[in-house]
Amino acid sequence: MRPLILALILCLCTACQEAPLVKQTPRPAQTTSRPSLMKKRVTPRPIARQRSTPRPLPRKLKKSQTIAFKWYRPKYKERRFPPPKMKLKKLLKPGKGLPFAIDNGTRKKKLIALTFDACSTIYKSRFDKKVADIIINTKTPATIFFGGKWVKDRPKDAKRLASHSFIEVANHAYVHGHLTRVSKKRLIRELRWTQEIIFTILGVVPRYFRPPYVEYNKRVVKEASKLGLITISGDLPSGDPDKRFTKKILIKHVLKEARHGSIVVMHINKGGHHTAKALPEIIKGLKKKGFTLVTVGTMMKEAGSLMNKELRPQPKKRRRKRRRKRKKRKKRRKRKEK
Repeated sequence: MRPLILALILCLCTACQEAPLVKQTPRPAQTTSRPSLMKKRVTPRPIARQRSTPRPLPRKLKKSQTIAFKWYRPKYKERRFPPPKMKLKKLLKPGKGLPFAIDNGTRKKKLIALTFDACSTIYKSRFDKKVADIIINTKTPATIFFGGKWVKDRPKDAKRLASHSFIEVANHAYVHGHLTRVSKKRLIRELRWTQEIIFTILGVVPRYFRPPYVEYNKRVVKEASKLGLITISGDLPSGDPDKRFTKKILIKHVLKEARHGSIVVMHINKGGHHTAKALPEIIKGLKKKGFTLVTVGTMMKEAGSLMNKELRPQPKKRRRKRRRKRKKRKKRRKRKEK
C-alpha cells in the first residue's frame, strides 16, 4: 500500500507544477451605506491648430448690393435712474415759456453769449475746475446749464458758481439722456426734478433750458414751456468734446464762426478736452473783434419781445432754394400761357 500512496503523491505534484497559477482578485467589501455619486469626467478640449491654408477672402459686392450699418446709440432705461433722495422745495408759479427753440439772439447788435454744459452722469458727476477759475477770475458773463444730478453730486461747486452775479443758472435735465425717446411722465420729472433741486440748493428758479445732446422735438419744447422754461440750443457748437479738436483748432473755429447774437456751446464737466487751454484766448479774441460778452438772459432782453421774428428758427437754405426754383417755374409757365 505504501508504494501506491507515494506514486499518487508524485503524480499530483507534477500536475500542480504544469498548471498555470490563477490570481484571485479580492472582492470589494460590502457596505451598508448608499453608493457615492460618481463625478463627471472632464475631457480637455483639443488645442486649435493653425491652418496651413488661409481662409478665403469675401467676394466684392456688386453695385446693386448694399450693407446696412447699425450705429451704436446708448439706450435710455428709465428704471436705472431713481428719483433724488432729498426733500425738495415747491417751485414758485411758472412764468411764460415759448413754443419754439431759440438758436441765436439778435443779429443787429454785436453781442455773443458763452454757455457751458454741466452734464450729469450715472456715476459721480465730473467738474473742470480750471474752466470755472478762468470764468471767475476774468469776470466773463456766462450761462451755465446745470444738470439736476450734477448739482446734487457737487453742491459746493454749484454754490460757488451761482454766487457770482455775472453767471446765469439754467436747466440741463436731471440725467443726461435722450429726452425724445422717453415717456411723457419721465420727461416731466426730468425737467421738474432739476428745477426743484436747483431751487432747494441754490435758491434760484432757472428760466432757460437746454436738452441733452441738443436733441429736442415739439413734445420736449411744449412740456418745457408749461414749466415756464425757454429751450435754447445754440448756433455755434465749439466741438470741444471731440479729441481731434486741439487748442488751435478750437480757437480758430470759434473766432471764425462767431456772428452777431451767436450762442457758443461749451462744457464745464471735463467733456471738453482742451476747453481750459483755449478759453482765455477765445475770450481775448472775441473782445478784440468788438464783441460784448453777455448772458443768454441779457441777450433775450436786448431782442425786445421774446416773440421777435429774429429769435424764431429760420428755414434752411436748401428749402429757400427750392422755393425760389418753384417761383421761377411758375413765372415761366405764366409767360408761356400769355
